Amino acid sequence: MKRHWILMALVAFGCSKADLPMTPASPTTLQVIAVDKDGILIDSARVFVDGVVVGSTPFKVQDVQPGLHALRVTRKGFRIFSEQLLVEDGEKYTIEALMTALPASQGQLLVTVNLDSALVRVVDASGVLVVETRERTSVHALLPGHYFVSGARNGSNKVEMEVDIQESQTSNIYIEFDVPAGVAPALAFNVAQDTVLLGETIDLSWHTDGIQVIIDQGVGVRGPSGTDILLSSTTGLKVFTATAYGADNLTTQLMDSVYVTALRAIAPSLEFSVLQDSIEFGEAVSIEWRSNGYQVVIDQGVGSRGPEGSEEILFANPGKKVFVATAYGDDNMRSVRTDSVYVKEAPLPENPVLMLSTTRLVTAGHPATITWQSQNSEYVVVDYVDNAGQAGSVKTTFWTPGIRIVTATAFNQRGYVSATDTIEVVEPEVESIDDILVAAESSVRADKGDAGYSDAGIVTFEVESSGRYRVLAEVWYNSGDSQLNESYYLTISDAAASVVLPRDGNAGNNKVVVDDPGEPHTATRESGVFKLGTGVYSINVYHYGKISPMYPQFLNGPLDGPESVKILGFKLVHIGD
Repeated sequence: MKRHWILMALVAFGCSKADLPMTPASPTTLQVIAVDKDGILIDSARVFVDGVVVGSTPFKVQDVQPGLHALRVTRKGFRIFSEQLLVEDGEKYTIEALMTALPASQGQLLVTVNLDSALVRVVDASGVLVVETRERTSVHALLPGHYFVSGARNGSNKVEMEVDIQESQTSNIYIEFDVPAGVAPALAFNVAQDTVLLGETIDLSWHTDGIQVIIDQGVGVRGPSGTDILLSSTTGLKVFTATAYGADNLTTQLMDSVYVTALRAIAPSLEFSVLQDSIEFGEAVSIEWRSNGYQVVIDQGVGSRGPEGSEEILFANPGKKVFVATAYGDDNMRSVRTDSVYVKEAPLPENPVLMLSTTRLVTAGHPATITWQSQNSEYVVVDYVDNAGQAGSVKTTFWTPGIRIVTATAFNQRGYVSATDTIEVVEPEVESIDDILVAAESSVRADKGDAGYSDAGIVTFEVESSGRYRVLAEVWYNSGDSQLNESYYLTISDAAASVVLPRDGNAGNNKVVVDDPGEPHTATRESGVFKLGTGVYSINVYHYGKISPMYPQFLNGPLDGPESVKILGFKLVHIGD
């Protein structure tokens, strides 16, 4: 592998390929992220390598084959990002594809040709020539309308096609010429130097058994064998393409290159590290860097810094955070390093969480049910229950009428919480209907899109007595006032997957339970009244963001962050037929 491939990657992509001690020998890694003009990540943009779709952003792959690759990133509504990437074995490449939004008044045309040396022309409906190129792959921004596309190549029939360009959309044209029969000519082509200083000469040599050789970069048409000496007049990577022509217009093409530099520049060294692998939400992450360049630029809001330093960063939301550090040296030579930290979701509250349920009405001499559940507790005390444990359900029989007050208290080192319920014991025989208490841990997040908006079937329960049930949810508001839209709504599904909607909706057929501001805390929230028959059901939780475009009256500022809602359990209280 010639050294000029390395230098090309340095200038075009900002990836250091100098022999730095901390750079691992393997594997070869390619990471592609897409961002808009404000630096905001764009997910689900399609990534093409050498014309083949390989995934969507954010994209990462290891064991990339060394050599020259064509990279293309596309997403509806954006201009196509394309670049050539020259890969060296054992290096890591991070490509930030800048996606520019297509103006509403424009579309774009992607033209791909299966053979070299073809002339592609695009003419509008008035006969005006708007595109003329000999590139195998080209992208053109055009006004909406009808266009005529033609491809011409010596020895092949002319190809003509029509295409309609739509606003903010990409149209694809593939021009395919018949591959001539026969054997393509052999070709040897070489640029003698890997690198030269500005003003030094570049030596070319070639040989073919074909008719002639055409070399770009201003060399032109040459005989089947020869040499040439060129004077380097500008700095940068110079890629020469030699095309040998044989019988029946069959061609063979080779490329070689040289890097022209004003100085024998070396990319700056760079050591960059995130000291923690993971942190709890609310904790600071520490980063360190050291370079022999003149400055280091770090993303994630850090910005431009001196060549050496350390800093602590506090993130406003959880998730994986990837830092990209770029060291700048002479001649705009750059080295890039990446590292990451995972910011965990805020932990469950340290205070105990307790839910209590009782049979509200029971005949004397018949058992009443007392059910409780707790989290973060060391032990629980429940009236009328011996050795309660952290969760359980017992039946207790009362032989005389009256009101029984049942109190449950959960303790840990932080403190305690209590819950109270009542049991009414009556003389006449009555039908007792127990509350339904179910433990369930569910989280929905607005920034996850459709994948995070809903958590379906998080818990199942059985209804033995039909009627109307009020659903109470135990909600953990873990963000304090840093998130202002921790709102949600529920539906219930029966065994046949039919959805039961609440009877007391406040947003169409849905009942939105709005955010409960304040410091991190738990709260019992009324989440709707549902008419249920006997049978098995499941609860579905939805973030309010899913319906906020249709019912925006409960929004408290924009949904531009995690806005997560965490539910710890449910209680269904029978309130009548």
